[in-house]
Amino acid sequence: MAFVCCEADVTGTGAEEVFIETSAALNTTEEVAAVSTISEPLLIAEGIDQSLHGQVRRQVDNRVLGTLSNDGMKWDPSFKPEKTDFKQLDSTTMEMTIAGTVYTGSLGKGEGATTIVTWSDGETWLVQQ
Repeated sequence: MAFVCCEADVTGTGAEEVFIETSAALNTTEEVAAVSTISEPLLIAEGIDQSLHGQVRRQVDNRVLGTLSNDGMKWDPSFKPEKTDFKQLDSTTMEMTIAGTVYTGSLGKGEGATTIVTWSDGETWLVQQ
């Protein structure tokens, strides 16, 4: 038995490549069926997880930054940011793009229904559902 890299017909599934254990002889092909065991998508195509919807405060001073939802961030009027794109990559990581700069956020669980987002620039947000 050997692990081999293979091409897969993954039309519309979002999969990239798979590794399959097989007993096929070298330099031969064998068609096999495979089932994904990933329980959550790698890229959440339609918005962000429900646990990230809510009021956003900056941890250091508890200042309200805005409200986060599938439509993105509705910033507090005191901010005048350019268009902000949010993308959830998986259950523990998201990205935000402001003025062409991409920030990566690590997601963690806070008290109660609070989610903690620690951004790559060091800023920490608290998202209260």
